[in-house]
Amino acid sequence: ADALKLPGLPNATQFRAWRIAVRQEVVAASGRGQEAFLWILGAESPEATFDSLSDSEGFESMDSKLASALAKLAHGELGRKITHAMEMTAKTSKMMVTGRQILHMIYANFKVNEEAGALYDISDLMAVRLKNDGSLEHFLISWDSVIGGMRKEPPAEIVEVLFYQQLKSNSSVLKEEMAHYDRALIGDPDRTYEFLRRTVERYIDRRR
Repeated sequence: ADALKLPGLPNATQFRAWRIAVRQEVVAASGRGQEAFLWILGAESPEATFDSLSDSEGFESMDSKLASALAKLAHGELGRKITHAMEMTAKTSKMMVTGRQILHMIYANFKVNEEAGALYDISDLMAVRLKNDGSLEHFLISWDSVIGGMRKEPPAEIVEVLFYQQLKSNSSVLKEEMAHYDRALIGDPDRTYEFLRRTVERYIDRRR
């Protein structure tokens, strides 16, 4: 591709989805598939540093396009840091800052703790609400996003109870399935989080 088209910089809760979108755009634009995927993952490595990413590793064109696209997105304090890094690198080493170096700076800006980014805790999961049957798909996406962003997934029984409470209180189209769940004995496959989740997924599929 002649240029990369990246989505605007995210907020903290959107960061994981944004990072995936960047990977996909780079891979699609490179035409080099898995090779490009491994290359862009290098910016996410815990061992990666600003200096270690100065080598484009055979992706010089893509690296410069990535740098150009990212520099246009960065504003505020982050934008100033990137501009300063570009100026100092040009001055001291007569080199351009690579796209992966800028990406590394952006990732560092969104790193919320030493263990590489637990964005949520159990209180965030408790805050995921099902408004009505029309928002079941949105509820499921939000639910998965929060669990995926937790440093440690909560115990299965807590996940099940919280999920059950939202369906029981706010869904009318799943009343029959919820009644079946309530009748099942503890230990029955139909009285599990997996059963509740499949129930929601099947309903969403039917609506589609």
